[in-house]
Amino acid sequence: MNQKKNFFIKQYYVDILIIFLCAFGLFLCLFFFYRDLNAALTRRGEEPIGTITFRYNVVQRRFIDRLVWDRLQNTAPIYNGDIIRTADMSEATVTFAHNDDILELLSNTLVQIFVDSSGSKINLSGGGISVNAVSGGMIISSGGNQLRVESDSVLRASLLDGEIDIAVSEGSAFVNGNMVSSGSGVFLNEAGAAQSVPQAAVVSPLPGARVLTDNAEGINIEFGWNKINYSPSELTRIEIASDRNFRRIHFAQNVQSLDSLYDSLGVLLPEGTWFWRIYPLNSYSRERDIPYSRIIISYSPAPVLITPQENQEFAFSGSLPSVRYQWTASPYAESYNFEAANNPLMQNPALTLNVRAGSGNQASVASSGLGPGTWYWRVTPVYSREFEGTAPSSQVGTVIVRHDPDFTAQNRIPSLEQRQGQVDHYQIFPPDNYVIADNLLYDTRFTWKTNLENVLFQFSPDENFSNLVINDRASLESYTIRSIPAGVYYWRVVGNEGRQRRESQVRRVTIAESLKAPDLNRVDNVITRENDVIIVSQEHQSITFSWLPEQEADHYAFRLYRGDSSSPPLLERIVYNTSTPINMGVYNDGVYTWTVQALSRENMTSSRRTGVSASQTVLIRHLKQAVLVHPPSGHEYTGVNASRNPDTAEWTSEEQAVNVAFVIARDARMTDIVHSIPNVPSSFQLPRLAGGDYYMSVRAMTTDGFDISSEPSYIRVTPIPLLPVPQNRTPANGYTVRPENLRGSRSINFSWNRVQGANGYILTIFSDTGRSRTTVIQTPVLTATNYTVEDIRLLGRGSFYWQVEAVYVMEDGFIEQRGQLTENRLNIDIPPPTQIRIRDSGELYGR
Repeated sequence: MNQKKNFFIKQYYVDILIIFLCAFGLFLCLFFFYRDLNAALTRRGEEPIGTITFRYNVVQRRFIDRLVWDRLQNTAPIYNGDIIRTADMSEATVTFAHNDDILELLSNTLVQIFVDSSGSKINLSGGGISVNAVSGGMIISSGGNQLRVESDSVLRASLLDGEIDIAVSEGSAFVNGNMVSSGSGVFLNEAGAAQSVPQAAVVSPLPGARVLTDNAEGINIEFGWNKINYSPSELTRIEIASDRNFRRIHFAQNVQSLDSLYDSLGVLLPEGTWFWRIYPLNSYSRERDIPYSRIIISYSPAPVLITPQENQEFAFSGSLPSVRYQWTASPYAESYNFEAANNPLMQNPALTLNVRAGSGNQASVASSGLGPGTWYWRVTPVYSREFEGTAPSSQVGTVIVRHDPDFTAQNRIPSLEQRQGQVDHYQIFPPDNYVIADNLLYDTRFTWKTNLENVLFQFSPDENFSNLVINDRASLESYTIRSIPAGVYYWRVVGNEGRQRRESQVRRVTIAESLKAPDLNRVDNVITRENDVIIVSQEHQSITFSWLPEQEADHYAFRLYRGDSSSPPLLERIVYNTSTPINMGVYNDGVYTWTVQALSRENMTSSRRTGVSASQTVLIRHLKQAVLVHPPSGHEYTGVNASRNPDTAEWTSEEQAVNVAFVIARDARMTDIVHSIPNVPSSFQLPRLAGGDYYMSVRAMTTDGFDISSEPSYIRVTPIPLLPVPQNRTPANGYTVRPENLRGSRSINFSWNRVQGANGYILTIFSDTGRSRTTVIQTPVLTATNYTVEDIRLLGRGSFYWQVEAVYVMEDGFIEQRGQLTENRLNIDIPPPTQIRIRDSGELYGR
C-alpha cells in the first residue's frame, strides 16, 4: 500500500516537473520570438555605412541580398545597399559614418542607400527626404532624374506619382545638370522636364533642424522663403502644427507679400516637436500633398554653479588642494568646457578641462590645477553638431586658493608615515553644523579615522551626551543611521588607548524634514467653480503656472499629469524661479493635475533636500475661436461687384458669442479700421468696399468675458475702372470768346456726348492765374450732357480750363465710379469797359 502511495507521489512530482519544463520552454520560445521580431539584424564581417540616430514609429530595413524586412531601432546600423522604408506617420534619420551627412526620411518613404569612394548615393522611390550634406556631397536618383548635392548644402525632395518637387535651403545642387541655388526650387514631371509650378522655396529654418533655447517660454524662429512661379502680390501661407496631419495648428496666418521676392515671418515656438509647411495660398495645387518639415525646440538652460560656494577658500601647506567643482546639468549636452581664469572676463584661461556629461541632474570635476590666488570659473555646455543655437555659459563663480605654511586641517588625513607611532582619532564626515535630509539619512555614512580600540559611535540630542540615542559599537570606521526623528543632534566617537578613554570632537548635525510644499497660485485665466479650478484658454495660448517661493528651495520640480498624479507625467521640468509657462494648445480638453516639489542643491554645509509635492487639479477647456466662413481668406472681388452687389459674409462659433462686431481694416493687426459693424448676425451683407486690400475679423466675447475673435481674413477688391472721357466736348480746345460772339447773348454753353455706363457728369471750370488754379464753377452731378453759364461776366476776362467727368452715382448719392479727365482750354477776350465821361451840365435850376 505504501509502495503504491509513494508511486503516485513520485508520479505527481514528475508531472509537475514536466508541466514546468513545458511552460519554461514556451516562455523561452516567446522570448526569442519577441527578441527576433524587434531586433535589428546585423551583418558579420561588414562595416556599417551609417546609423539610425532618430526613429519615430515603424521603420524597416531590408538587406540588398535578402527578402526579409526587419524593424529598425535607434542606433541600428545601416549597411551598403540597404533598402529602408518608413510607414505612415513614421520618420527616420540616418547619419553617415564616413562624413557625418544626415538623411531624413519622412512618412511613407522608400530609399536605397549606397556608399562608395565617390560618396553617398540615394535611390528615392517614393515619399519625401531632406538632406544635410556636410562634406563630399551626395547623389540622389529618382527615375530618370539625378540630383547632385554639393558640400555644405541642404535640400528637400518629395516624390509623388513620378513627379519630384525640389527646394534648396542652403548651398546648391545640380538637378539634371542645371544648378539650383539656395532659396530656389524646381518641379520636374515624370519625363524630367521642369514645370512652372508655384512653390515657396524655404531659406530658413533648415529641414529637420534641432534648435536650442535657454528660455523656458521658447524661442523666436525666423521662417524665410522665396516665391517661385507666383506673383509678389499673392499670399503665402505658413502652417505650424504639433501633429503631422496638421490638425492641431499652433500658428496659421496669411502673410501679405511685399514688393520683393523675399518674405519672412518670426514665430515664437515653445519646447517640443513641431511640423511646418509653407506654400502659396491660392495657386498651389491641392491635388498633390504639400511637403512638410520638422523642427525640434530643445529647452536646455545654462548650468547653475553649486560648489564651491562663492569666494570659498581652500588653504594648503603642501601640495595644491584638489577642489571639486559641481554644477547642474544642461539637458542634451554631450560635455562641458570648464574654464578658470584670473579675471572675471575669463580672458586667457589658466585652466581648461573638457568634462564628459553624465546621466544625472548634476555634473562635476575635481582638479588641483590652480595655484594660490583668486580664481574665476565657469562651465559651458557642448552640444552635438545636430543642434542649432547658442550654448549659454553659466555665471562666473569665484574660488580662493591660499597657501598657508601653518595650515593643519582637522579633516586632513595624515599619510601612513605620519600616522606611525601616533594616536589617530578624528572625524571626517559630516562636518560640524551639517544638515542632512531625513529621507537621505539612511544613505549617509558617518565616517572617522582612528586607531583606538573598542570604538563606540555616540549620538545624542544633548551636547553633553547625557541622553544617548545611539551608543553602538562601530568597527569599520563608519556608521549609518537608518531612521531617527528630525531635530538637532550631536555626535562623536569614543575609544580606548590602553586603559585610557579618548573622545573625538563633538559635532553638531541637523536632521531636517522634507521641504514644505509650496503654496500654489491660481492659474492664469481661471474661473473658480466650487472646488474645481476651470482654465479657459484659447487654442494656442500659453498658460502660466506659478507658486509662492519656499525659503530653503533652490529650484522646483514641475510635473503635469493627465487625470490624477497616479499616471506617468506628461511633462516634467526643473524650474529655477517660481513660475513656468506651458503651451496647453498641444493637450486635449480634460482634467489635469499639476504638482510642484521644492528642491535644494547639495552644498558644503548641507545634503540635497527634497520637498513635499503640492498639487492642484484643473479642468482644461480650450476656447474655440469664431470662424469667418465666407469670404474665404485670399478671396478677390471685382470693384464693381464689391460696390454694386456686396457679397454675404458668414461666420460661426462653437461658443456662445456676445458683443459681436464685424471689423474691416487696412492692416493685418486690425488697427487701421475702415468699417466696424456691431451686432452682426451669422449671415449678413458686406458694406460697399472701394478698391484695395482689406482684413476682416469677427470680434466676439464669451459670456464669461473671454476673447474668441476670429483670425484676420484677407481679401482684395480690385479697383473700379475709370469711365472714358466724354467726346465732342464744346467749346473746343483753345476756343476764344470775342465781343462779337456776345452780341446776341451773354451766355456760353458747354456740351459733350453721353458716356456708356455713366448716369451723371460733373463740370468744373478753373481760372488760370499763372501760379495756381482757382475753381470758378463746379456743378453738382448733372444728368444732362450740357450746361449753360448764363452770364459770361461770372467768369470774367482771361484764360480758363474746363473739364467734364463722367460718373456713376448710386441712389443714395454715393459716387461709385469716377471717370477719366481731360481738359479744354477756353479764352475769354472781352475788352474791359471804358471810363465814363461826364459832360458839364452847367448850373442846375434853382441853385
